[in-house]
Amino acid sequence: MPKITYIEHNGKEHMVDVPVGWTVMEGAVKNRVPGIDADCGGSATCSVGTGSVSLGGKVVGQHAYPGSLTIQAADDISITQAVNLSGNDPDSDGGTVDLKTEAGSVSISGDLDLTSGGDSTGGSLGVTTGQDFTLTGEFDARGGDFDGGSLDVTTGGDVIINGDVRVNSRAGAGDGGDVGILAGGDILIGADDSTDVTIDDDGMGTGDTGGSGSDVSLDAGGDIVVGAQAVIQSNGASPDGEGGYIDLSADGDIRVSGTIEARGKGNEGSGGEVTLTAWGDINVESTGVITTTGRDLGGDIEISPTGGLVFAGQATASGPSSGEGGDIYLDVGTDAVISGSFTTKGSPPGDLDISACRVSLTSSADILNTGGAASNLFTIGESMTMASGASGPTTARLCPSGCARR
Repeated sequence: MPKITYIEHNGKEHMVDVPVGWTVMEGAVKNRVPGIDADCGGSATCSVGTGSVSLGGKVVGQHAYPGSLTIQAADDISITQAVNLSGNDPDSDGGTVDLKTEAGSVSISGDLDLTSGGDSTGGSLGVTTGQDFTLTGEFDARGGDFDGGSLDVTTGGDVIINGDVRVNSRAGAGDGGDVGILAGGDILIGADDSTDVTIDDDGMGTGDTGGSGSDVSLDAGGDIVVGAQAVIQSNGASPDGEGGYIDLSADGDIRVSGTIEARGKGNEGSGGEVTLTAWGDINVESTGVITTTGRDLGGDIEISPTGGLVFAGQATASGPSSGEGGDIYLDVGTDAVISGSFTTKGSPPGDLDISACRVSLTSSADILNTGGAASNLFTIGESMTMASGASGPTTARLCPSGCARR
């Protein structure tokens, strides 16, 4: 069996057996020679052994058939430079990046370009980590006529997104891609309220056909924060693309200070669906905007905290003046304090239902459902207060057992 001597930066030598057929790098990695991190072939396919991995150089695998970058490590993984696995032919899909560490964290500060050609599908980023995942670079997996790419993250710790995530379609009539984040801890999207962050899952349209938004799912074992400069969008394109489905689910609290939208932007497009579900409290601040409007039909908004709701922002699920409005449902476990606005215009209008133990409408609250046969239904477990100047319900009913329904 051949023997190879590896020399570290400090001069220390390691003589190891390397079977015929192995690369020199494989011999180092599989024999755990210190200082050897990864093997990156011409197809941009990389694998690692044990320890931490810091990818501090650029990776370029741009091609008509771009390859994949796979990094597996026992500890932390860090990518600090650009990775380009884009498809450079109209029929080329974007490449794939797969990062896995059971015990460490994953951080990406370099930009990832996994875009496709105009007639193809964007690439994919998969992250599995036992600790935290942090993205500060831009992840770009925009697709073409066969849809945007995907982001799939599973962590045991927190997920921190301070860089743009683009899985939208940019050519033809492609639909948006998919974003799925499952965190054992918190999910923080521009949580410092000063960082511009966009998660873009929009469809793209031609003159005849519009692509639809797809799915954005954030599931946290802790809290979810959408900061004041953050945007999560899954919009349908003109003329008939539909808004997508955006779901935020937290075992802790949810705070929304930014924008969440799943609109149908064309004249024949319907709004999508946004759901917020928390075992704790939900707080939509004054800068928070949730929109599922459609120019054909309005979409749906559902907000369901097991705890309380403080709503100071705007929620709009309206349709056109000649089309059906969408629905807004609030199912609150304890108290609902409302100083913002809920609007579901349309003809006929959709439903606007609020259920809580105690409801307080401040003077700036605007609970508005307009159109033919419009009605707002409040189901109150204990009490309701309405300050002068508030626009409130047209129908309210007392349900004494409502506070114990959970």
